[in-house]
Amino acid sequence: MAICGGVAANREPTYIGNSGIYIKNNFFLQPEVLVIIVSFTFVFGCRYGVGVDYFHYLNAYENNTDERFEFLFKTISDFLRNNNLHYAVFFSVWAFLQITLLYYAFRNQRFLFPLLAFFLIIGYSYMSWMNIIRQELAAGVFLVSLKYLNEKKLLKYLLCVLVAYGFHRSSIVLVVFYPLFLWKTDLFRRINTQLVLYVIALIISLLFSTWIVETIERPFEIFTDFFGYENYSYSFLESESLNSRSQFQTNTGFGIYITVFKTIPIILLSRRMKDYYNSSFFEIVYSLWFIRIISAFLVGDSIILNRPFAFLSNFNMIIYSYFVYYCFKSRKQLLSIFGIAYMLVFVVVFFYIVSNGDINTSKFLFFWQQ
Repeated sequence: MAICGGVAANREPTYIGNSGIYIKNNFFLQPEVLVIIVSFTFVFGCRYGVGVDYFHYLNAYENNTDERFEFLFKTISDFLRNNNLHYAVFFSVWAFLQITLLYYAFRNQRFLFPLLAFFLIIGYSYMSWMNIIRQELAAGVFLVSLKYLNEKKLLKYLLCVLVAYGFHRSSIVLVVFYPLFLWKTDLFRRINTQLVLYVIALIISLLFSTWIVETIERPFEIFTDFFGYENYSYSFLESESLNSRSQFQTNTGFGIYITVFKTIPIILLSRRMKDYYNSSFFEIVYSLWFIRIISAFLVGDSIILNRPFAFLSNFNMIIYSYFVYYCFKSRKQLLSIFGIAYMLVFVVVFFYIVSNGDINTSKFLFFWQQ
């Protein structure tokens, strides 16, 4: 059998061999995928009070106060409400779409599936899905659109943007990514350049982030209001006790070491990873991830400034998955050990966060336990 690695102009493997990792034309809904989708849909569809936005959505669904919601989201909500379906069905529909969009976007890279599940939950990415539901649905559609972005299929990409717009109108900003990657998929090839940008962003975060946020945040509210970032969540998500990033004090103290530990090894091994995955698709994903981590430093904990970058938040768990898989497949014992240690750090952080579930809304209850 041929070995994966014979690549076309965009370097996307078209077949799989003994050492290959990409699969083309593979049936998506295989048993292991169905188990993940059904489990996630049931658990998070039947949740109660998880996420600061939970009761806002619950009230909007039960009392039909969702006039500001976008057409596609509102149409589905109205259909469920008009059929007198329980609010657990309402939340289950969104959980189903979120997890399905994520896994469908990586259907040709099934080797990532177990690690995506790990970092989605243990990496605490699911909490963003539970909060800004509409925008995270749009972000899921954006993940699916990456295939068309990579293949330079403008009409299909714009169609995905239109669907995303039906969930959250801020999705119009996704149009800018097409010209950004039109001629070059690897925006951050040089490791030294990445390190310099990272250090500069870190220094700005430590010394000037408060000034930047205070200067930009208020006038930026005009933008966020126009694109439907509801004011109801600002006061909650700006709270130190509710913000998951500030559980370890991202800008000062122990949290900064956790953040650096998560990102610097990926940057240092980025060229090897790009050579290993040998894919322009991976280069796009990596570039979007790097943009996200730099922006996270620059805008700090401000929910107003962070919301436009929410479309990129999923790339954290995706790159973490790529990175750990590479560590395990590198055939270097030291890297394999580091991969295990890397995952264990996420486990420790996760249990610290959920142990404070009463104050950060991560405490999990099913609706029948309320």
